[in-house]
Order: sequence, then structure tokens, then C-alpha cells
Amino acid sequence: MKKGKKTVLPSRRRRALKRTAIALVLLFCINYIMHIGLLLPRQAVHQIEERKATGWTQVVAREWTPEIHKTHLTYLSQNENATLFSSTYLTFYGWMVGFGVALDCTEDAQAHAGFSSMYRNDEQAWYFFGRVDDSAVQRVELSLCREEADAMSHPVLGAEVRRITDLELIEQSGRRYFWVKDGGEWNTDRYNRLRPILLGFDENGSEILRMEIKEGIYSHFG
Repeated sequence: MKKGKKTVLPSRRRRALKRTAIALVLLFCINYIMHIGLLLPRQAVHQIEERKATGWTQVVAREWTPEIHKTHLTYLSQNENATLFSSTYLTFYGWMVGFGVALDCTEDAQAHAGFSSMYRNDEQAWYFFGRVDDSAVQRVELSLCREEADAMSHPVLGAEVRRITDLELIEQSGRRYFWVKDGGEWNTDRYNRLRPILLGFDENGSEILRMEIKEGIYSHFG
């Protein structure tokens, strides 16, 4: 009577599998401890989600931002409680985690809005984004104003330097979002403070929303 043959992996294949497993463990440690070696841009977004404590978000929109890096990607993502702006770029060490802005959308408000200003080598890119919860708002615009000083040197809202009117409302999961990129050519001095205002209009064109966008970040890339 013949005994059943045992299937034994060749020692060479066994060593290869062992090395692959060790490499994957090392890559995991590098990803989550040193924040480098990310294979996918979505991994970088996930790390920003963890930093901002937003929980997992779904991507609403994504855009290439070559003004900052040739491989720079920016994301707008969301869940029920938060709206997240994040960015990442590809390097020799994999996808790197950029900067992010998280909006807390748990409070009852007509809208939640933020901005991200990015600079590198005299190039700049501005993003304005948010979520519109007031169903009566059918159209939104942005009024970009400078901050000026009054006679007592108190900061006040200054003149409008640009009006952005072509904002699309993107619907996802029953909620509406906007985001727009601007090259910032009007911003000749990057150290001047910007006061962006979100405007909302009803179906008749009447203004029913006016709020200053205060949540945001100014980031500089070397």
C-alpha cells in the first residue's frame, strides 16, 4: 500500500515567502511610524484622517496641483460629521503626507467652510471648500477681501480683490459640497492676510448666507 505523498514547499520558495512577509511587516512599520513608504495616495489621506480625528471619509473630488509639486494631489472628502481637505505628493520615498484642514460639521449651521493656502518656490495655490447644509441655498460665491486696519489699528474687512462665481455644488450621500482652486495671482504679497467670505443665494438670487471663512491653513513646502 502506497502512502500519501506530503506536499512540501521547496526550501527556496519557503525562504522567498518568509522574506516577503518580513518586508511587508517592515513596510507597515515604516508607513505608520516614520510616515514614509506609502504606496498609494489614499494611504496618505487616511493618515491625515487619523491626525484630524475625522474617521474614515469618502472622496468627493480630487485634483492635480502641479504648482506645488509635479505629483501633488489634493482631495476633498467627507463623512456625516466632517469635511476634510488633504494633500499628498509622490517622492523617492513613496507618497508623502501633506497638510490637511478638517471642518467639524456636527454643529447646526447654514454652511461649514475652510481654505488651504499652499506656497512653494514663489508658486501658490489656494483652495476654498466646504459643505452647504441650508437647503434654501441654491448657489454660492466667494468674495476674497483683504484685511485692513482702521484709524485705531484694529483689523477690519477691506476691499474685495476677487469674486469667484463659478462654484459648483457637488452632491454626495445626500449632502452638498463645494471646492474651488484659485491661482492667487491677485495675492502679490503672501504675508497679507486674506478674509474670504462665503455668499449664498436662494432660487430668486437673494443673498441669504454671508459668512467669513476662518478655518484654514497657510502651508509652505520646501
